[in-house]
Amino acid sequence: MKTLLTAALLAASISTSYAQSGTNEPPTTGRSAVILRFAVASDSRADWATLPQQACPQSNNLAGLPVDPNVLDAISNELQTRLSKKMSVTMDADPNAIPVGALVISGCITRADPGNAGGRLIGMNLGTSYLDAHVKVLAKKETGFVPMGEFDVQTQGGKKLPPIGPIGLAAHAAAERRETLSADAAKLADQLLKKVAKMMKAQRGAMQNA
Repeated sequence: MKTLLTAALLAASISTSYAQSGTNEPPTTGRSAVILRFAVASDSRADWATLPQQACPQSNNLAGLPVDPNVLDAISNELQTRLSKKMSVTMDADPNAIPVGALVISGCITRADPGNAGGRLIGMNLGTSYLDAHVKVLAKKETGFVPMGEFDVQTQGGKKLPPIGPIGLAAHAAAERRETLSADAAKLADQLLKKVAKMMKAQRGAMQNA
């Protein structure tokens, strides 16, 4: 239910993206969003002219950061699944083909640590996995892409408490198999949408009070 409410709030905010970006022209496509496949901060071969790569920090110590492509796909798929319940969603569109009025979600993975499966069986946050990203939100208008805001999102997978007894250990072991970076991608998508909704709600409120 919370996910649906977040998507609904975001959908309602998209129609005001033009006013927030300083133009009176109405969006021509209604409620629509474009999700771009996240970039990776350490990818030295990447094209820095692309929108996702522009979301990466210019200076970092993430050289050699390995990120499974399946994790990037999982983030895009989760965002599409959640948003498509309330609006039209396109994935990895050509920037030149993105319709005027669309909200564009672009991001960059800044941390991807799968943790340690053995440590997670112990609990106490040992072996915890981490997945962090920097996200940029833009609106497409006639003159190009207008920044709406940017923020960081962080997720982690692990247990604070150790398992109690054989049953607890078995449950812990079963849960551990689901605690992967791909699973963290679902958490990251959820946090991302909540932050986008909150950001756009604040901008809408600021406009109403101006």
